[in-house]
Amino acid sequence: MLRVIFGLISSSIIICLLVIYFLIKTKKQFHILQQSGYDLKRYFKYISENKLFYIAFNELILLLTYLIVDNYLFISYLIIFIFVYYNLYFINLKDKYFVVKKKLVYTKRIKRQIVTFIILNVVFIILYLVNSFHIIYLIILITYFNYLLLMLATLINKPIESLIRRKYQKKAINKLKGHPSLDVIGITGSYGKTSIKNIVNQMLEDNAPTLMTPESYNTPNGVMITINNSLSKFHKTFICEMGAYYPGEIKKLANMVSPRIGVVSSIGNQHLETFKTIDNIQKTKMELIENLVPGGIAILNYDEKYIKNYQIKRNDLSIKTYAIDNQDCDVYAKEIEYDIAKMRFTLVDNLNNTSYQIETKLLGRHNIYNILCGYLVTKTKEIKVDKIIASISNLKPIKHRLELKKIDNDTYIIDDAFNANQVGINQGLDIVSVYEEYAKIIITPGLIDLGTDQKQVNYQLGQSIAKKVDISFIIGKYNQQDITSGIENINNQSQYYTEKNFIDAYNKAMKVKGKKIILIANDLPDKFN
Repeated sequence: MLRVIFGLISSSIIICLLVIYFLIKTKKQFHILQQSGYDLKRYFKYISENKLFYIAFNELILLLTYLIVDNYLFISYLIIFIFVYYNLYFINLKDKYFVVKKKLVYTKRIKRQIVTFIILNVVFIILYLVNSFHIIYLIILITYFNYLLLMLATLINKPIESLIRRKYQKKAINKLKGHPSLDVIGITGSYGKTSIKNIVNQMLEDNAPTLMTPESYNTPNGVMITINNSLSKFHKTFICEMGAYYPGEIKKLANMVSPRIGVVSSIGNQHLETFKTIDNIQKTKMELIENLVPGGIAILNYDEKYIKNYQIKRNDLSIKTYAIDNQDCDVYAKEIEYDIAKMRFTLVDNLNNTSYQIETKLLGRHNIYNILCGYLVTKTKEIKVDKIIASISNLKPIKHRLELKKIDNDTYIIDDAFNANQVGINQGLDIVSVYEEYAKIIITPGLIDLGTDQKQVNYQLGQSIAKKVDISFIIGKYNQQDITSGIENINNQSQYYTEKNFIDAYNKAMKVKGKKIILIANDLPDKFN
């Protein structure tokens, strides 16, 4: 009798723990899939690189062990309890110590995905129960096949999602056609596009109602959602950020929104993993310019060699250029000065043979590029120059992009958490180096998604860190070895520490005594961990 009671209580506890583990693991997989854009290649790449199959391997070992010791109730339950506790705490529940850039959003699409996933699990359970009634073994099985069932659900839903996407795309296109006076600005680049979008929006919205794609909405789905849900007849300008992981994606976006003005901010090795070559990145980014409406205006960064050297195949466009190093362009900057909380420079307008003294709260050389670009964009709108210069002085820092925060009289933070490119992180290091009286600290996991260049880029980052900061905290295992090797190669007095997560690194950085400035550079290498 006692054995029966013990068996019921034990099995109930084990079943509850297994169900909790299954639900937590499943939610995390939906989160990863959503932030991978429902792209199975990117999803599979993430779970492979992060050794999430190791967890599945644990589950496979558990299955085999459970089969072997099935006749020994106490031992089998003890093994399951230890396994579930280990995986719940060390693999899933410990994620509470991580900050999530983007939470799982329960959109209609994710809900459809969940329904299909549940149906597949129900079918799996029915097929299993026909031959057996071993509940614990069943739960372990569906937990083990979690990845495969989710990928299968994605494949099943793909035709449905394509039909729905075409429906909403047609709705968005028709809405744009019904607003013929709307001026559309397309912005793309390997990096800098979100900052330029925000700066242009700030400079335009004081003069006329302006809509921009929010946050980092730069995919067809994000653009369609913005148009269908937010565009009104009162808007005069629509600023559309355009991102891409594969060739041809910018062209699709341009064909959807028909931009009159196209901005290409940069061309670099971001997303080289999917583009394979820099030439593919160049052609894809310049698809925006090639697909502007007739008589459109291209605004190009002429300090970028892949932009300047690109041969535009159309002759019905107006080309406007900006730069810092190259003064043979329409607008450039000179006499750049930094202090602890401001930046000053001279803006030279070769189109009007005039110059203007600029003072801004924005920090970093890349923000000078962004301001120059914003100046050219607003000039196309026939806004008076004095209003443009005034709007530049009132520009507000963009959250998590070289955002200066004063903690107390001894501590400043430069929050560049959402930056994820080589140029930007080096500019952050340059800004930190200005603070001569402060201990200079960086917290970073390095850079990812750079294909074959990743090891070399992070090694070079380590060298730059050693030259420009006093203390560095390298987060996680993505690039730890490459960055620390770069730091050690310089062989100076720079100290470095390796930490498992951002929170631990941040707490230790804050404990450094005396005056300090902390650069948070790409604190999270992806959006969901």
